[in-house]
Amino acid sequence: MNRVRVYPQRRRSALPQRRKVSVARVLRLAAFGAGQCRDRGAPTPAPAPGPRSSHPEGEDGEALSGANCDSTYVGIQADTMVNAMTVLAKVSERRTDRMVNSNFSELPAFLVREPGLDSGYMIAQYTAAALTMELRGLAVPASADNVTTSANQEDAVGNAYLAALKAYRATRKLGYVIAIELMCAVQALDLLAPLAPSPAAEALRARIRETVPTVDEDRVFHTDIEHIAELVRNGDVLRAVEGVVGALRR
Repeated sequence: MNRVRVYPQRRRSALPQRRKVSVARVLRLAAFGAGQCRDRGAPTPAPAPGPRSSHPEGEDGEALSGANCDSTYVGIQADTMVNAMTVLAKVSERRTDRMVNSNFSELPAFLVREPGLDSGYMIAQYTAAALTMELRGLAVPASADNVTTSANQEDAVGNAYLAALKAYRATRKLGYVIAIELMCAVQALDLLAPLAPSPAAEALRARIRETVPTVDEDRVFHTDIEHIAELVRNGDVLRAVEGVVGALRR
């Protein structure tokens, strides 16, 4: 907390020159900011309303000014979410690449029965790679950036809105990356027939094949990706697996 004299009973002309009603945010953040960084891995608490200024009893004109209005805590949490989603996308895209690459999978190139004639899932892997690159760009933390405002009064800006917006965008991009991996995985299972996967993998394949047929020759895959991405978003993918193995830890 920081102390500042507000002189409530005096006329403006009687105030000392350059006396400020509130101190700069970077000073108000002396304790609040350190706490937000220390607790970056803890659940986000409910924010307190307002700037957290108090006026103790008395006529000395002294006020205590805090920084509960600062959004850095939310920004740090959102930035951390984006970093985690980027890591998930990174490993998902690499698994997709290993499936479409016949040097690793020992399956037909790009998971199509006629790899010389059809391109198969080659461009789908391009799409996953491009989305992963976009996520890497989003992973640059917004809460660490700063542009001062209000004549340098708001000299430390939390940028939580930007961080939260990036997290929202990242969830959709990650959903598509995972959808592409699942699309390739069920095609790989089809190509491995008559070998049978685990019961959980078979349940998931059956759920996806309700709307996305096996690929025998090139077609536009946009609709397939959208169907599977919706299954990821609405929880159908998770429910298909949990129907076999039981509830998974959330």
